[in-house]
Amino acid sequence: MTNGCLTRQGRENPNPGPLFNASLLNEPDLVKRANAATIIHTNSQEFEMELEILCSVRHNSIVNLLGYYAEMEEQILVYELMPHGTLYDHLHCDLSCLRWNLRLKIVMQAAKGLEYLHKEVSPPIVHRDVKSSNILLDADWGARIADFRLLTPNEKDLNGDVTTDVYNFRIVLLKILSGRKAYDRDCTPSSIIIC
Repeated sequence: MTNGCLTRQGRENPNPGPLFNASLLNEPDLVKRANAATIIHTNSQEFEMELEILCSVRHNSIVNLLGYYAEMEEQILVYELMPHGTLYDHLHCDLSCLRWNLRLKIVMQAAKGLEYLHKEVSPPIVHRDVKSSNILLDADWGARIADFRLLTPNEKDLNGDVTTDVYNFRIVLLKILSGRKAYDRDCTPSSIIIC
């Protein structure tokens, strides 16, 4: 039993769609197979335009989309493999103890990734779901932002703007500093941290 922390591939997958390890061009990669719940476009041209923009987003604090396959009902996304899993795994699943210097490195790199999405990408990308399970750790324990997408022209941004990402990042910071989940039923009132 893994308490919902790990998939068969050894990493948390809170998002719909199975994950598979793959090797493309002799490099380890991660393949995500989208299911009906994750398919956001009925228009394949819209989907391909979004993916072309996402493929052009390149930063060392972002999990880069390497390629995709989209035909009929099948959508497969190919990402860089992040061998150390998610920040969530290391904070809450007793996989490892993150030393303070590593925690600081993770915070700084995740902040740089968000800054890149907000200020350097055109059009700017608001993540809308910044959380420890969407911060992945590469082979050098570098933090990479994952699981973001563009809004389609017909889609309303119901989940906020840059301030939403900043607020959610504050929660991630609190989790990194305290080593606790944002909400824990087992905490006594005197041990609750208020921000």
